[in-house]
Amino acid sequence: MTYRTPYKGTPWHISVGFSNDDGSLSKEALAFIVKYNEPREVRLKINKVGWNAVTSLADDDSLVMDPVVYDFWQSSYYRNRELHITF
Repeated sequence: MTYRTPYKGTPWHISVGFSNDDGSLSKEALAFIVKYNEPREVRLKINKVGWNAVTSLADDDSLVMDPVVYDFWQSSYYRNRELHITF
């Protein structure tokens, strides 16, 4: 999982949120970065496969239910979108 857009070595990303318009990071973003700084393997629960390689996560997925992920998601402009993975 990365908080950055895809680049060589990470051909996918889970969309949670981004930095503020001025480039600063919220306390929720910093907590997310600290917790998910190291790569890890997780099994994702998919809600639905969408178009354009965007797939939404199930409400009971472990990442969706993680309070650090939830707080970061809800603190960003992504709060009105489903958590999703883009391939």
